[in-house]
Amino acid sequence: MFILFFDITNIQGQNNDFLLKWDSLMAWHKMKLKKVDIVGNGIVFIKDGEIIAESMNGFQDKETQDPININTIYNWASCTKIFTAIAIMQLRDQDKLDLNDPVSKYVPQVKNIPNQLSKEFTIMNALTHSSGLPRNSKTTKLIDGNFYETQSRQEYFKRFSEVELQFEPDKEYGYSNYGYDILGLVIEQASGLPYKDYVVNNILIPLEMKKSYFDALPDGLKKYRSDNYRGHKGKLYSKAKDFDDTTNSGLDFPSGGLNAPFTDMILFTNFLCRKDSVTDRILKYSSLEEMFSVQKLIHDKDKDGEGHEHFVGLGFNVINPATYRLIGHEGESFGFMTSLWVNPATKTGYLFGWNTTYRLPNKKDDRLFADFNRAVYEKLFPLIK
Repeated sequence: MFILFFDITNIQGQNNDFLLKWDSLMAWHKMKLKKVDIVGNGIVFIKDGEIIAESMNGFQDKETQDPININTIYNWASCTKIFTAIAIMQLRDQDKLDLNDPVSKYVPQVKNIPNQLSKEFTIMNALTHSSGLPRNSKTTKLIDGNFYETQSRQEYFKRFSEVELQFEPDKEYGYSNYGYDILGLVIEQASGLPYKDYVVNNILIPLEMKKSYFDALPDGLKKYRSDNYRGHKGKLYSKAKDFDDTTNSGLDFPSGGLNAPFTDMILFTNFLCRKDSVTDRILKYSSLEEMFSVQKLIHDKDKDGEGHEHFVGLGFNVINPATYRLIGHEGESFGFMTSLWVNPATKTGYLFGWNTTYRLPNKKDDRLFADFNRAVYEKLFPLIK
């Protein structure tokens, strides 16, 4: 597949080391994109709320050849968990919940989980993926490579009786979309609003994220929305721009339902890096710092057997906590892969997203996504002072 690339690079006031490293990394990245057949992707580097470098490549719609640009809307997948965690912290600061509360105080149906161990899992356990809940709920269905949640809350709650906790709460780590979706139910109970309405009213609108949304694609944003593509057994399939089938339930919004362009996500990364009245209007900066702090240390090995340490905050993952700390998240859903990382100390942010993923016979996109992110963490962020 031939891909036409559009590249815009605008670097102002940065040292020559950053410029050289950026150019080198972009050249390597474009070469790899051609081999992996990514239809479209964008990269933005931010300092003090301003774009200092960006690269937009390929198409948001392969058929019409509309190019990827700064206004292209992606699904941000698991990066949504940051917004869910902020909502929890807002309600904590308003004394509407306590992080040490058992989740059953707000969602009593979780008491139907049969293998309750020595203690119930808490809001804090769900935030840090230490609840023991499995990765996905019993009502999640894998259809054509995508995960879909039931629209029936009655079925969702009924099937709590089939859940098996993977470990005793607070004893281990197990990444769980299920836990974050249940946190969405906690938010609804504590706030009295549907999850979507709460996040829109208390995070998106205050930050003026006007092109961000949950649920079905609004008519006025159709020209900005990227299509999403899935590669399978040598063929590439369009999965359409409007794909969400959870129109009424919103049960899986909290773990991965946010759709937004880079322009809005830049406003969000700027919020994470600022310590002023604008930030405090949404969440006290001391509460943000609490979220940035390492709560869990996870040891694991990759497929090559190499050992790694992972640090987990509240809704965030943490890289290099002892040196140039980066906080953020990554996500994959419905053909999109995304990254959001910031260094609060230097008020620097990085956004990365593309609209193509692969399955069988191999996930050739995974390695490039991981390698590029690692290069940014290790080569670009340390150059910004």
